[in-house]
Amino acid sequence: MKFIPIIFLGLVSPLMSASWDDIEVQVILDSSYLDQSNTDQSDIHRGLLTVSYLPNFEWRGGDLQPFFSYSVKRGDDGSEISGNWQGISSIDAPSFSAWQEVGLSWGNDDTLIRIGQLDGNSDFAYMDRATDFINPSFGLTPIAGPAPSYPDLAMGVYVQHQFSPMFLTSFGVYNNESFLEGEDSRVYIAENCWGCDETQRLVSGLWRAEHEASPSNNGWYLYYERQLNPNWEVFVLTSQNDGKVMDTAKKHIELGFVNHAPFKQQNHFWGAGFSQVSDPETESVSEIFYAIRLSPKLKIQPDLQWVNNRSSGVADFWVLTLRLDYWWQ
Repeated sequence: MKFIPIIFLGLVSPLMSASWDDIEVQVILDSSYLDQSNTDQSDIHRGLLTVSYLPNFEWRGGDLQPFFSYSVKRGDDGSEISGNWQGISSIDAPSFSAWQEVGLSWGNDDTLIRIGQLDGNSDFAYMDRATDFINPSFGLTPIAGPAPSYPDLAMGVYVQHQFSPMFLTSFGVYNNESFLEGEDSRVYIAENCWGCDETQRLVSGLWRAEHEASPSNNGWYLYYERQLNPNWEVFVLTSQNDGKVMDTAKKHIELGFVNHAPFKQQNHFWGAGFSQVSDPETESVSEIFYAIRLSPKLKIQPDLQWVNNRSSGVADFWVLTLRLDYWWQ
């Protein structure tokens, strides 16, 4: 989707005075070996470059932040090659060069408002403690499909308000043109978080998608994540939709853990998780990874996944991936 940030032309003068500290660069390189009988390609290589510009200004008792993010993805689309529904890498997509999140946010201690071209799956149904898993199903629920997500973002509005130290609620509206081919869809998502602090979160969400011609469809999700102690974190998620326009899967469950500083190595961590989508087809992904932070900005991560396609017609397979993740600010 092309988006011209006309509404930000009035911010040109203050943006020009922003420093290099407002620029973030992330490079992710994934190289995978795929063991699968129904494809001729076993070596898969791809990379994603994202450059973000995030200046920050004080305005009306809060922080005003325009955000501009541009991504370039090159190489293979591993999830297309593997043929399974949940995919094998969070950066998989056809090669593209495009604006990603572009918009304006304002926030204070209690309220956050974001408007522009947004990633709905970063705003909702997103678990922080599962972000280091490579399979795209971990950390979010893939059956909340109408929410715009990488690489096809959409115009939207996101509002979050913290009513008390232990209760937070969020609401979003998005126009998603890429969910159903040839149709515009408007997506509404509401989410509540109980016990939201640095150590745990219990989150429930409801969504509804209204389509131009197809029937409207609805869904819900529930997840819990917790830091048990300084070294161990756990997460679990379940979600479901009514399947009216999503005929691949209607149910999703996910669980896993992350262990920091194994063998007393402070810059090392590892994790294991399980994700399954089902009804009418069933597909399971089991993943284990070991990550090493070579520096505050560079991470190397070997990762092994086993994909069990019990009823989808795709052969079971395993995939070994080596990820390099570099971040600069």
